[in-house]
Amino acid sequence: MSADFKETERLFPRPAFLALAGILVATEAFIIACACFGLGINTWAIAVTAVVFAAVIAAAWWLRISICVADGIFSVRLIRRLNVPLADVLDHRTGDVDIIKNYSGLGLKKVKYRTYVCPGYETALSFKTKGLVVTVTTAHADDLAALFPPPRTAEKV
Repeated sequence: MSADFKETERLFPRPAFLALAGILVATEAFIIACACFGLGINTWAIAVTAVVFAAVIAAAWWLRISICVADGIFSVRLIRRLNVPLADVLDHRTGDVDIIKNYSGLGLKKVKYRTYVCPGYETALSFKTKGLVVTVTTAHADDLAALFPPPRTAEKV
């Protein structure tokens, strides 16, 4: 299986991850300081928040969005993988993620939306199939869109 397009990005870019980790560590330090000064913090709260904050930091470090187009199938994975054959794509758009992500005003009914967005990326590719609209942010939206078939305008969803 030869990939025509492959991109993997962290869910949280480095600056966002460092801000998240810094805030959680500072909050934990504040909880410890409050417990040391006897301000009504239970000692079990220190351990519970430390474990939860460590789990959030670890998840933020390891989570990645993976986009791949190979053998006529578009795949995107965050936690679960979504595979969509390119032949099923009715229409696609590229551009600013806030503008293209919802296909509003097209009269789509009974449609599921899947959005895979990384903070820090403003360009995205959004496509629709019968019953599904998928939006992914990517640094190479135009390269990814070139692999999709031309939009089918005559077909109703």
